[in-house]
Amino acid sequence: MKAVMFTAPGVMEMQDVPVPLPAVDELLVRLGSVGICGSDVEGYLGKTGRRLPPMIMGHELAGEVMQTPSGSQFAVGQRVTIHPKFFCGQCSLCQGGRTNLCPHARFLGVMSHNGGLAEYAAVPERFALPVSPELPWEHACMVEPTAVAYHAVHCVPLDRLRGAAKVLVVGAGPIGLLVLQILRQVGVDNIIVTDLQPLRRQLALQLGAAAVLDPRQESLPQDISVCFEAVGMAAAAAQSLQVLEIGGTAVWIGNAEKMIQVNMQDIVTRELQIAGSYLFTEADFRRSLQLIEERKIQLDPMITVVTGLEAGPEVFQRLGSGQDPERIKVVLKI
Repeated sequence: MKAVMFTAPGVMEMQDVPVPLPAVDELLVRLGSVGICGSDVEGYLGKTGRRLPPMIMGHELAGEVMQTPSGSQFAVGQRVTIHPKFFCGQCSLCQGGRTNLCPHARFLGVMSHNGGLAEYAAVPERFALPVSPELPWEHACMVEPTAVAYHAVHCVPLDRLRGAAKVLVVGAGPIGLLVLQILRQVGVDNIIVTDLQPLRRQLALQLGAAAVLDPRQESLPQDISVCFEAVGMAAAAAQSLQVLEIGGTAVWIGNAEKMIQVNMQDIVTRELQIAGSYLFTEADFRRSLQLIEERKIQLDPMITVVTGLEAGPEVFQRLGSGQDPERIKVVLKI
């Protein structure tokens, strides 16, 4: 099969590799689509240590079942999307519903576990969810990033969000724009979005932001109740704290930059709260699929590039160089 292989930092190659052999509890899935995540690009650049070459990236994926284990609930030809974190289900965190934090989990397309930038993938049936045959391929692979945003929004009690005078989203990339839409879905109206790129700010307005700002040129409000940081860089994290009112909350989703400095005295004396948001639970993932199938999330405006698997190396080169900031979400159809 054809696969986009990560062979060294900054190097992606199209290669012919064997079709994976499914284990006794696995489905063989012919991929229909795979989204490229910002974390994939950071891994491609060698910044995170969470992609170990040689390996196949890709954890936002959907496809068609080609082979099933004995007694499977799925039929050959059925469409599925894949929950990419293969949690154990047995530890205290999993038993308590916090499957996103399972310390024993494997993650598809991360570290050395091959993912979906290929024609086929073998995945445990336990982590496959059926999707409607009417759902476009480019939407079916967007369940994973939608679930990231869904989980982040639900890190804050909904009554507090709905009662907030102002909510800020830092970053209008895919996750920031999905956070904006989930906030709107749960009844939050006064949402401000910041981003450096005019196209992304305009898209945030289109998707329901009350206002948008360029943080380089415009003063930011200083009375934000809740701020969602969806960039993962030190400057954005600092901004997410600076704008908070006394007792405000910052939810950090991005983690591109491993170590940052914060003003500890400011956090303590103003009783600011910082909540980390990591991935999603199984319940978040299922609810996100439901929202997408019900057409309650606008995905088409965010998906700015849809191309084939063979374009994968060139797509990573362009995204890694930062030469095309108007590419918001890239989906490869296979």
